[in-house]
Amino acid sequence: MEEKVRHDSLWTDLRHFFHHLSLKIGRKGFLILLFIALFGGAALGGWKTGFWARIYRGYNQAAIMVVVEDSQTGRLLLGVPVEADGQVLETDEGGKVFFEELPAREVTFKVSLPGFKDFFQTVRLKRGPNKELVFSLQIATSEVVGEATDYVDGAPIAEAKVAAPGGQTTTGKDGKFVLEEVIVGTPEITISKDGYFEFRQTVELSKNVVEEMGEIKLLAKGRVVFVSNRDGKNAIYWAKLDGSGLGKTWENKAGFDDTTPYLSPDKQKIIFLSNRDNQKGEYGDIQYFLYYNDTSGESLQKISFDTGLRLRGWLADGSGFVYETYSRSEGEGWQRKILPLAYAAMWPTYGEIKIVKVPTLTVSTLVKDSGFKVGDDYVEMRLLALSPKSDWIAFNVENYDVPDKTGVYLIHPDGTGRRRISTYAAASYWEGGGTVGFSEDGKKVFYEQWREGKRVCYSYDIASDKETKISTCPADRVGVYSSAQKLKAFIDYRDGKSDVYVSKKDGTSERRVTSAGGVQEVYFAGPNDRYLVYSVSREQESALYVVGLKRGSKPLKITDISSGFAGVVPE
Repeated sequence: MEEKVRHDSLWTDLRHFFHHLSLKIGRKGFLILLFIALFGGAALGGWKTGFWARIYRGYNQAAIMVVVEDSQTGRLLLGVPVEADGQVLETDEGGKVFFEELPAREVTFKVSLPGFKDFFQTVRLKRGPNKELVFSLQIATSEVVGEATDYVDGAPIAEAKVAAPGGQTTTGKDGKFVLEEVIVGTPEITISKDGYFEFRQTVELSKNVVEEMGEIKLLAKGRVVFVSNRDGKNAIYWAKLDGSGLGKTWENKAGFDDTTPYLSPDKQKIIFLSNRDNQKGEYGDIQYFLYYNDTSGESLQKISFDTGLRLRGWLADGSGFVYETYSRSEGEGWQRKILPLAYAAMWPTYGEIKIVKVPTLTVSTLVKDSGFKVGDDYVEMRLLALSPKSDWIAFNVENYDVPDKTGVYLIHPDGTGRRRISTYAAASYWEGGGTVGFSEDGKKVFYEQWREGKRVCYSYDIASDKETKISTCPADRVGVYSSAQKLKAFIDYRDGKSDVYVSKKDGTSERRVTSAGGVQEVYFAGPNDRYLVYSVSREQESALYVVGLKRGSKPLKITDISSGFAGVVPE
């Protein structure tokens, strides 16, 4: 059909051509020319390639100027090859090329230039000069495909933003993406999602070639805070959850140790011990004092000159920090009676319970052991515990000379409301007992005691001021709770190993998360608390690990540590 249309157009053009020719040379001249053409056809060639073809082409000739520019910048492009009807010409400094001998019919123009999309345009040309054409070349693009997954648990990450010069998209529920219209060359691909560090990678893209990025593991935000000895002395470090970005939170004083960090509930402040003052005690040992800093490392401050410290923890609202002080005995009281003097110094006496008020960093004393003494008798305070809401502090007092002072006590953090809730001391670890502890709702206190030669467990109801004997004490489980996951994670000693377990808040749906043992501390971390970060201390290593709550997730090692895992700082 197209060929028939072309022939019809050709004969129409020829009729016009012969009509105009006869008008110019007259009837007689035209007949002579026709005679020569008819009888000289063999010499002059056929009508398509010979004499008549040349005459027709000259009559049916079109001319046109083509301008080539960058569609984004409008810049005129030099040296661009433009093809039309078998002719290839290059643009000049003005981005122009002039075609003088094109057929007056439909002609397809083609422009191909590295870095730009191939350009095609079909134009119907008329005889003689034609209107100038402007071809705007678009930057060449390609596709980038991949899949975003979570570094820790491998789950697909949906609705992550994927961007590159020229294109933008989001990942699907399966974490996969197809990023179209990415400018070829070496563009940087970025993938971002709330709660994750931004991923950046430069790729090499060729025109019309799809780039397969494969699986891309996004790392959740957050930094673990811990103690490590990497230059001969202990310092407080932090690192990302894959161990990268390792560095000191602040510089420890050269030749001295910063250790035992406690991270505040808002994850912005740290209370720790340091011997950077280089002060020695009466036995020649370097003394550790209490210090404060924030996670920026710019608020270092010494809190007190107390020595012999045992840190207990932050109040739940972050308004204070509780610790104990002690002094070594020279063999007083019951120690002098049952121990040789040479061993007496091994027994610490916890002398005072103190609290640091934050942000003023002022120190006040809540309880003194002298308040439970009668004369020169020996008193030991120990087994201190904070209630979940930190509205109560429980501690144990033993006066071996004056039993009337012995017992389990409660006191508010502001120093008020002190009460004796039991007339017996709680059993210590070396007596086969456990610590004093609170119920999860903070309404009861549990403790084990020796009574009449038997170890028994009691529960004290704070509201009713009533002590009740119970069959067994709740397990002493170091645990944390996540409102996002509605789960609690705790450490329990089973089968000869300390491991991490999770359950609902009421204790149901319990399952074991780790199995290698040696777990010391555990915290929730990651977007919506989807991970657990925990420290281990085993014969072969002391390290931090992270594991996803998703079933089947495998623990990933973060880094080696010395001791003192303080928690995870969100970002």
